[in-house]
Amino acid sequence: MPLRVTIDTNCINVRQAHSFMNRLEDVARRGLIEMTTTFALGEDLAFDKTKLGEARRIKASRLPQARSGFMIGHSAVGGPDVIGGPDVYAHVDSIAEIIAPAVAWEEIHTNTQRDILHLAAHLTYGWEIFITEDKGILDHASKLITLGIRAMTPKAALQHLADQGIC
Repeated sequence: MPLRVTIDTNCINVRQAHSFMNRLEDVARRGLIEMTTTFALGEDLAFDKTKLGEARRIKASRLPQARSGFMIGHSAVGGPDVIGGPDVYAHVDSIAEIIAPAVAWEEIHTNTQRDILHLAAHLTYGWEIFITEDKGILDHASKLITLGIRAMTPKAALQHLADQGIC
Protein backbone atom coordinates (compact mmCIF):
# COMPACT_ATOMS: atom_id res chain seq x y z
CA MET A 1 0.00 0.00 0.00
CA PRO A 2 1.41 3.44 -0.86
CA LEU A 3 2.28 5.93 1.84
CA ARG A 4 -0.78 8.05 2.66
CA VAL A 5 -0.41 11.81 2.99
CA THR A 6 -3.02 14.37 3.94
CA ILE A 7 -2.81 17.74 2.28
CA ASP A 8 -3.94 20.91 3.97
CA THR A 9 -6.16 23.50 2.33
CA ASN A 10 -3.19 25.76 1.60
CA CYS A 11 -1.65 23.00 -0.53
CA ILE A 12 -4.45 22.80 -3.10
CA ASN A 13 -2.27 23.80 -6.04
CA VAL A 14 -4.75 24.87 -8.74
CA ARG A 15 -2.39 27.12 -10.68
CA GLN A 16 0.42 24.54 -10.56
CA ALA A 17 2.59 27.39 -9.26
CA HIS A 18 3.99 25.50 -6.26
CA SER A 19 6.91 23.45 -7.56
CA PHE A 20 7.13 21.13 -4.53
CA MET A 21 3.38 20.42 -4.69
CA ASN A 22 3.74 19.79 -8.44
CA ARG A 23 6.37 17.15 -7.64
CA LEU A 24 4.23 15.61 -4.87
CA GLU A 25 1.24 15.46 -7.24
CA ASP A 26 3.45 13.68 -9.78
CA VAL A 27 4.55 11.17 -7.12
CA ALA A 28 0.85 10.58 -6.33
CA ARG A 29 -0.03 10.14 -10.04
CA ARG A 30 2.68 7.47 -10.24
CA GLY A 31 1.00 5.65 -7.34
CA LEU A 32 3.95 6.01 -4.96
CA ILE A 33 1.86 7.92 -2.41
CA GLU A 34 -1.86 8.35 -1.89
CA MET A 35 -2.79 12.00 -1.51
CA THR A 36 -5.86 12.31 0.74
CA THR A 37 -7.95 14.93 2.45
CA THR A 38 -10.61 15.22 5.14
CA PHE A 39 -13.99 16.81 5.70
CA ALA A 40 -12.23 19.81 7.32
CA LEU A 41 -10.61 20.74 4.01
CA GLY A 42 -14.04 20.78 2.40
CA GLU A 43 -15.30 23.07 5.14
CA ASP A 44 -12.34 25.41 4.64
CA LEU A 45 -12.95 25.55 0.90
CA ALA A 46 -16.64 26.29 1.39
CA PHE A 47 -15.54 29.63 2.85
CA ASP A 48 -13.08 30.38 0.03
CA LYS A 49 -14.68 33.29 -1.83
CA THR A 50 -11.57 34.15 -3.88
CA LYS A 51 -11.64 33.82 -7.66
CA LEU A 52 -9.71 30.54 -7.31
CA GLY A 53 -12.13 29.15 -4.72
CA GLU A 54 -14.24 27.16 -7.17
CA ALA A 55 -11.17 25.73 -8.89
CA ARG A 56 -9.81 24.66 -5.47
CA ARG A 57 -13.11 22.98 -4.60
CA ILE A 58 -13.11 21.09 -7.91
CA LYS A 59 -9.49 19.95 -7.51
CA ALA A 60 -10.04 18.91 -3.89
CA SER A 61 -13.16 16.95 -4.83
CA ARG A 62 -10.95 14.62 -6.92
CA LEU A 63 -8.91 13.55 -3.89
CA PRO A 64 -9.89 10.59 -1.73
CA GLN A 65 -11.52 11.85 1.45
CA ALA A 66 -11.66 10.19 4.84
CA ARG A 67 -15.07 9.12 5.93
CA SER A 68 -15.64 10.00 9.53
CA GLY A 69 -18.55 9.45 11.84
CA PHE A 70 -21.52 11.70 11.14
CA MET A 71 -21.08 14.91 13.13
CA ILE A 72 -23.85 17.41 13.87
CA GLY A 73 -22.75 20.81 12.60
CA HIS A 74 -20.14 19.39 10.23
CA SER A 75 -21.61 16.52 8.23
CA ALA A 76 -24.21 16.79 5.51
CA VAL A 77 -26.90 14.33 4.55
CA GLY A 78 -25.64 12.68 1.37
CA GLY A 79 -22.05 13.64 2.21
CA PRO A 80 -19.12 11.28 2.72
CA ASP A 81 -19.55 10.78 6.47
CA VAL A 82 -21.14 7.63 7.84
CA ILE A 83 -23.02 6.64 10.93
CA GLY A 84 -20.71 4.46 12.98
CA GLY A 85 -17.46 5.69 11.42
CA PRO A 86 -14.20 6.32 13.28
CA ASP A 87 -14.37 8.83 16.14
CA VAL A 88 -12.34 11.80 14.93
CA TYR A 89 -13.27 13.68 18.11
CA ALA A 90 -11.27 11.23 20.23
CA HIS A 91 -8.12 13.21 19.36
CA VAL A 92 -9.46 16.77 19.34
CA ASP A 93 -8.61 17.64 22.97
CA SER A 94 -5.00 16.44 22.78
CA ILE A 95 -4.39 18.30 19.50
CA ALA A 96 -6.14 21.44 20.76
CA GLU A 97 -3.92 21.39 23.85
CA ILE A 98 -0.89 21.63 21.54
CA ILE A 99 -2.27 24.08 18.95
CA ALA A 100 -4.23 26.33 21.35
CA PRO A 101 -3.12 25.47 24.90
CA ALA A 102 -5.37 26.48 27.79
CA VAL A 103 -8.04 27.92 25.47
CA ALA A 104 -11.62 26.67 25.65
CA TRP A 105 -12.87 25.13 22.37
CA GLU A 106 -15.54 27.84 22.02
CA GLU A 107 -12.85 30.53 22.20
CA ILE A 108 -10.60 29.01 19.53
CA HIS A 109 -10.89 30.78 16.15
CA THR A 110 -13.05 28.86 13.67
CA ASN A 111 -10.14 28.40 11.22
CA THR A 112 -8.00 26.94 14.00
CA GLN A 113 -10.86 24.64 15.03
CA ARG A 114 -10.96 23.32 11.45
CA ASP A 115 -7.17 22.85 11.52
CA ILE A 116 -7.54 20.80 14.70
CA LEU A 117 -10.33 18.70 13.16
CA HIS A 118 -8.24 18.19 10.02
CA LEU A 119 -5.30 16.98 12.12
CA ALA A 120 -7.62 14.78 14.21
CA ALA A 121 -9.00 13.07 11.10
CA HIS A 122 -5.46 12.56 9.79
CA LEU A 123 -4.47 10.94 13.09
CA THR A 124 -7.65 8.86 13.34
CA TYR A 125 -6.93 7.25 9.99
CA GLY A 126 -3.26 6.65 10.76
CA TRP A 127 -2.02 8.51 7.70
CA GLU A 128 1.70 9.11 7.58
CA ILE A 129 2.38 12.77 6.68
CA PHE A 130 0.29 15.93 7.05
CA ILE A 131 1.47 18.33 4.34
CA THR A 132 0.91 22.01 5.06
CA GLU A 133 2.32 25.50 4.71
CA ASP A 134 0.44 26.66 7.84
CA LYS A 135 2.90 28.15 10.33
CA GLY A 136 0.32 27.72 13.09
CA ILE A 137 0.61 23.96 12.57
CA LEU A 138 4.29 23.76 11.59
CA ASP A 139 5.35 25.76 14.67
CA HIS A 140 3.96 22.87 16.74
CA ALA A 141 5.34 20.01 14.61
CA SER A 142 7.73 18.80 17.33
CA LYS A 143 4.84 18.45 19.78
CA LEU A 144 2.40 17.02 17.23
CA ILE A 145 4.84 14.20 16.45
CA THR A 146 4.40 12.99 20.05
CA LEU A 147 0.77 12.23 19.09
CA GLY A 148 1.83 10.52 15.88
CA ILE A 149 1.21 13.47 13.55
CA ARG A 150 4.13 14.18 11.24
CA ALA A 151 3.45 17.72 9.90
CA MET A 152 5.74 18.89 7.10
CA THR A 153 6.02 21.43 4.35
CA PRO A 154 5.76 20.09 0.80
CA LYS A 155 9.53 20.50 0.44
CA ALA A 156 10.25 18.57 3.65
CA ALA A 157 7.76 15.87 2.63
CA LEU A 158 9.57 15.40 -0.68
CA GLN A 159 12.89 15.11 1.16
CA HIS A 160 11.35 12.57 3.57
CA LEU A 161 10.01 10.53 0.64
CA ALA A 162 13.44 10.63 -1.03
CA ASP A 163 15.11 9.55 2.23
CA GLN A 164 12.68 6.60 2.38
CA GLY A 165 13.52 5.66 -1.22
CA ILE A 166 9.97 6.35 -2.37
CA CYS A 167 10.85 8.94 -4.98
